[in-house]
Amino acid sequence: HSPPGEHPVVNVSREDAEAFCRWLTERERKQKLIAANHVYRLPTDLEWSRLAGLRGEEGDWPQQRDGKSDEFPWGRDWPPPPLAGNFADEASAIGADKKILDYQDDFPAIAPVGHYLPNVFSLYDMAGNVQEWVSDDYSEVGARAVARAVARGGAWNSYARQHLFISSRTPVRSDQARTDFYGFRVVLAKVDMITEKEPAPATAP
Repeated sequence: HSPPGEHPVVNVSREDAEAFCRWLTERERKQKLIAANHVYRLPTDLEWSRLAGLRGEEGDWPQQRDGKSDEFPWGRDWPPPPLAGNFADEASAIGADKKILDYQDDFPAIAPVGHYLPNVFSLYDMAGNVQEWVSDDYSEVGARAVARAVARGGAWNSYARQHLFISSRTPVRSDQARTDFYGFRVVLAKVDMITEKEPAPATAP
């Protein structure tokens, strides 16, 4: 077993992850580690897709893009090739009937970050270990509907093929968000600074 500090942060809601991003942004701005026009935040749904190697998706909301591609982060092979990621393998902790046959990843639950092979962008754990929050809601909701956050990627308890597609999205109610298979990664982005200077008045031609 590896030290807990090497594991991804889990048992956090999307709101918890967003609060951490705000805290980290303020802290590193004060320490002059990032510029005033940089901010830490969660990736958007489409940014996460691009980071995982999926492009050309259509639809305004994650719900409309959900499951439209049957490609895995590692390609199209099934079962996953060795070191593809941390999933519900034959030693899974979730039960004998919920596992991927003929796959071993050495961990019955959460694995250390970076233990498996990176993707083409040198990013680790885009395929499994824990699902990751993105900033989008799953769909446009009406006044009586409950907004659902979106988690992307597989997790250590994922065993169904369709849940491991790059295009798979998991809609999650806020009251079901804090578990040991939801985590997050952050992106550092440049933002436009809002100034207090009034715009110049328009002039006649």
